[in-house]
Amino acid sequence: MTPVAIVVITLEGMDCMDPMRAVYHNFRSYLFGNVAFIHIDFNLVTAKGIQSYAARIDTLLALFKPSEMERNLSR
Repeated sequence: MTPVAIVVITLEGMDCMDPMRAVYHNFRSYLFGNVAFIHIDFNLVTAKGIQSYAARIDTLLALFKPSEMERNLSR
């Protein structure tokens, strides 16, 4: 089964997580736990906030890149 990722990117300080958590918990039972919930908040007002956001997005995107083993298995 293909894993599913629910990625939520919100402005720092916003509280809109409850609907997304509900979606995650509903999917989790149907997908037998093969789902991930990822929340990233951002603050683009300061250079430090921009750097932090960029680093977290880069880390997240690296997780979605297929590994060499996965490429070989999908052939």
